[in-house]
Amino acid sequence: MVALVSPRVAHNFAKNGYYPTDDATTNAIISHFVRTDNTVIRVLDPCIGEARAASNIAYSISHKAWLYGIEYNRHRAELAQKYCDVLLRSDLFDTVISPNSFGLLFLNPPYGNLTGEHNGAITNYQKDYKRLEKIFYRFTIPSLQYNGILVLIIPFTQLDEMLSNWIALQFTDISIFTACDKQFKQIVIFGRKVRQNDIALQEKNDVKAKFKAIFEGKVVPDEIAVTNKPIYQIPEPESEIKSFYKLSFTDEELGQEVQKIGGLWNDFNLFFKKSCERKRKPLCKMSDWHLSLALAAGEINGIVKSNTGKTYIIKGDTYKSKSKNVENTLDDNGFIIESKTILTDKFVPSIKAWDFTPNSETFGSLFLISNRDNEPDELCENDGCLENNQYNLVITGEIYFTQGVKSLTDSDFNMALAVSKALSRYEKGDWDNDMDDSDKKLNDRVLRQGQKNDRLFASYKLSDDKKLWIITEWYDYKQAFMTTLMLPNEY
Repeated sequence: MVALVSPRVAHNFAKNGYYPTDDATTNAIISHFVRTDNTVIRVLDPCIGEARAASNIAYSISHKAWLYGIEYNRHRAELAQKYCDVLLRSDLFDTVISPNSFGLLFLNPPYGNLTGEHNGAITNYQKDYKRLEKIFYRFTIPSLQYNGILVLIIPFTQLDEMLSNWIALQFTDISIFTACDKQFKQIVIFGRKVRQNDIALQEKNDVKAKFKAIFEGKVVPDEIAVTNKPIYQIPEPESEIKSFYKLSFTDEELGQEVQKIGGLWNDFNLFFKKSCERKRKPLCKMSDWHLSLALAAGEINGIVKSNTGKTYIIKGDTYKSKSKNVENTLDDNGFIIESKTILTDKFVPSIKAWDFTPNSETFGSLFLISNRDNEPDELCENDGCLENNQYNLVITGEIYFTQGVKSLTDSDFNMALAVSKALSRYEKGDWDNDMDDSDKKLNDRVLRQGQKNDRLFASYKLSDDKKLWIITEWYDYKQAFMTTLMLPNEY
């Protein structure tokens, strides 16, 4: 049998690029630092893993060390939590870190190329290079204060001209060793951060020449070993850390924050001075027509209790669409001599209700009330809207859940949220990355020029092992579109 990928690449995928520093190398690194038991120091490890290496280094140098870590993997973050003073479970590129805040940067970054899934701040770097070693270096070096110490562990094959220039222009007192574990051909680089003008030109050239020889395999550095003559001293902090946080919340963390503050709008009355307003009595009782109009206009939102005792979260909205009408002028022989297209604005109400009744059979289900036409909107507000997934709206009609989806949402509140989010994306024409490009293009074509017999299909990833399918079709017996939410095994 022929292997699909090499064992090394397969192992890298299995470990998700995680290769912790071995104990022998860690102990040797510690010996190169001057112990400062009575000095407060700050240590940052932006890919801390289980925190074994970083915690040993930090607390061996000073009992007053503050260890800051960042780890994306949930399991490793839980193990690292007990060793760190501050830990962010986050993607590094979704964090904000104050510059010049840490005396030691311990950087053993992931090895490999950047995947296409990253976005946001990282796109500033991926135009020029895609190796994670370089991206992690560029993203974290600003957090190291001047005279702070860098410990960089990378494969020697990545010490190319670009990375060599960066290190030579920013660091002095550079030492370079081979790691004790030879499996990944790692080297360990020490350096003290200084301003570029403080480094002599000859020193820069000597460092770059040495790095080039190592990169080309002409020189192999000595293996790092425990020394009795430490030369690196970590400086005390020069300022307070103003920023060390992540930008995004997981569903779990958002739930914890909402519980902690008692709701998203607990201070609404304070900030909007609602409590100071005098409530005016309406001139007369609102009719059902008035209530419907206010609801469709978005003036009535929030928690509503029905006459049957059910509790719903209501959101009303109105969007503008266009209807297209073509008028033809015929000559005496019945031929078209003039064709005029008339576009008419129409305002379409769309009301969503989310069932939040405890023990309800439809708990967590999202209901849609709308008087949209049975044909897809043919026009957008601007010519470029299709390129940005800004369709007027996907025609959903009546919405049905299969028994599998109902059981899933009834038993798991997070799944109910995920299903609701997927349906909301579907209604906006926002297709999931889990879908094939051919299916996305077919959906886009149906939205532009679809007929009643066409079908919309979308697949959304709810979790690592669960998917949701959403299908919209025209049903003649109802003379309307119907949308079904189902699990793949129910199709």
